[in-house]
Amino acid sequence: MAASTSSSDSEIPMPGIDPELFVSDPEKQIIEELICAVCTFVARDAVTCPKGHQFCRTCISQWLKCNSTCPSDRSPLRLSQLNTARYLNMIVQKAQVKCTNGTGDSKCDWTGPYGNKEGHNKCCLLKEICCESCMENMQRKELNDHLAMCPKAKVQCDSCGTNMEREDLDKHLRFLCAEKMTLCPLQCKESMLRKDIMKHVLTACGKRVECCPIPGCRTMVQSQAEHNMENGESHTFLLLESLNQSRRSSVLQGRVHGYSWTVPDATVLLQSSTFKTGQLEWCLMVLPSDRHTRTHLGVFVKLNDGHPTLANVRVKLTYGRLTAMFDHQLHFKVGQIKGWPRALLADLMDRQPGADRLTVNLMIQNFLD
Repeated sequence: MAASTSSSDSEIPMPGIDPELFVSDPEKQIIEELICAVCTFVARDAVTCPKGHQFCRTCISQWLKCNSTCPSDRSPLRLSQLNTARYLNMIVQKAQVKCTNGTGDSKCDWTGPYGNKEGHNKCCLLKEICCESCMENMQRKELNDHLAMCPKAKVQCDSCGTNMEREDLDKHLRFLCAEKMTLCPLQCKESMLRKDIMKHVLTACGKRVECCPIPGCRTMVQSQAEHNMENGESHTFLLLESLNQSRRSSVLQGRVHGYSWTVPDATVLLQSSTFKTGQLEWCLMVLPSDRHTRTHLGVFVKLNDGHPTLANVRVKLTYGRLTAMFDHQLHFKVGQIKGWPRALLADLMDRQPGADRLTVNLMIQNFLD
């Protein structure tokens, strides 16, 4: 029934309906007559030419892109001459078909109008589908059991709510979950949430160790304070030695930290809030002039907490248009106060009209953070 085509016809899709889908009934003989002349299957979304030949709409549209004749009798034919075969389509939609899902003895026994077949396919338990997570093929009835153990299926951690693939859940719970209880890695026998391990190890663990930051010491210790007390003499020697070396090289290893302090009243003794540079805690102090025994305002740096250290200290003072800058390399022990007692002359400060606040800008570089 189908006529020969040009060389390009091999690319034409075959969208018609397989006649074997239709079950035996009084209408089957009529269905078998509704064959598309292009694909030789039952015409899907049938159209007819002026002479009554029927085709799939897609088939004849593709045909006419390469040909200008009817596939059945080679008479001239244009796309605009085609008409929708509503009556034929209605017959096809109502014709009884069978479901082809399943294999062997396990086949679907559904039959119904062709127009309902697509809806049946969406729920047929024997329809072969693909798991969207792992792309494995299976029958729809097997999907739920498969999803319960699919290694690629998305699951949620009950502890922290993180979504991941099932195959990664065990590793997540054992090593990564921040909300999972775990034992201290230093074996102090305390348990805590994984997210709190770092804080525990650094601040609370009885077995924590740290490397002594004194240049040349680098001993692993559990208590830095006790270590400093036991090795004070050697630490002093090491710091003096590092001071001599740094003076020769003018290079320190720690990173530079900055701090700015606005002194609201430069006529009274004030202390800044504390600030940290690595493991060290500092503060600034201002000692005003008393106009008699002290003719200058003094600025000082205090090491509140930490370990003995060598530091490059640079201070810039601004009071109105008056500025001063100091740059020294200083050795500090905890509690020591060092600085510049003659930083600003009080008489010069008095000559700054409208100035009421002192700004202290500090840059400090420890020998080693």
